[in-house]
Amino acid sequence: MSMPDKQAPAANQARGILFCPTASNADLLQEALEAARGDRPLWIWPDVPSPEKVACLVAFRPPPGVFEGLAALRLVHGVGAGVNALRDAPGRPAGVPLCRVVAEELDQGMAQHIIHAILRETRDHRLYDEQQRARIWKRLTQRHACDITVGIMGLGALGLATARPLRQLGYNLVGWSRSRKSAEGIESFAGPAEMGTFLSRSDFLVVLLPITAETHGILDATALSKLPRGAVVVAVGRGGQVDEAALLAALDSGHLSHAHLDVFETEPLPADSALWAHPGVTLTPHIAASPHPLAVARLVMENLSRIERGEPPLHAVDEARGY
Repeated sequence: MSMPDKQAPAANQARGILFCPTASNADLLQEALEAARGDRPLWIWPDVPSPEKVACLVAFRPPPGVFEGLAALRLVHGVGAGVNALRDAPGRPAGVPLCRVVAEELDQGMAQHIIHAILRETRDHRLYDEQQRARIWKRLTQRHACDITVGIMGLGALGLATARPLRQLGYNLVGWSRSRKSAEGIESFAGPAEMGTFLSRSDFLVVLLPITAETHGILDATALSKLPRGAVVVAVGRGGQVDEAALLAALDSGHLSHAHLDVFETEPLPADSALWAHPGVTLTPHIAASPHPLAVARLVMENLSRIERGEPPLHAVDEARGY
């Protein structure tokens, strides 16, 4: 007969939720958690009157020391698709599930952001904006989707959700991922050995990879040089995957025609970064996609209830893979 778990009584009594309001939409997330929590206590960091009763920590970027005293913690939950700040946080207890958000609104928002960037380039709206300011009436030769290949780097939920409408719009699609994927209308490439061929086919490169030790800096000068001349980079996954200095050099040389960047090595982007004023860069402050706060709150409650019932939570991070 196995010995009883000495921490089980404390864990069973702990039902509280601790929310760290570090996300940009923290007020809305707090309201959603309040609406969805039922009779569970909800505490807002740094006000934690009963740390021993915290069963779930909800955060985007956890503040230093947040895990101290959370002896009965049973779930760490992110508020978006990326949880690298939580994954790498000092003091995160081993063995406690870490979950990310997978939601329809997140998929839709990401697809909208990427398609907007691609259409802005393929239909020359960025150039037409310049012509309007200069009062120039000039029709440019239209590029057709059937002559353009979009490469999606990362074929997870967000990558596949983006691929479907792009395929309906008539673009050719290739995809690259750690392991080979099978998806309708996407020619799949996998692993380091096939990355060069994938890049050489990508007139538009959409970067949607998770951030791991293997993907940090994956798009360096050598990788960017394998893209077709005039290619466009759309980086919306995680900062640190595109070598920013190498990207600027590729834009300056004319090898790349433009870059749409939503994620960066350092966020907020430093005021002295050359990316701000570069004519070949369109940047946004990490806003490509965000799930509805109520969807986040409902998922947190569902996962906490599943753990209490002894069931595996939804969308848990694989600790070995890092995502």
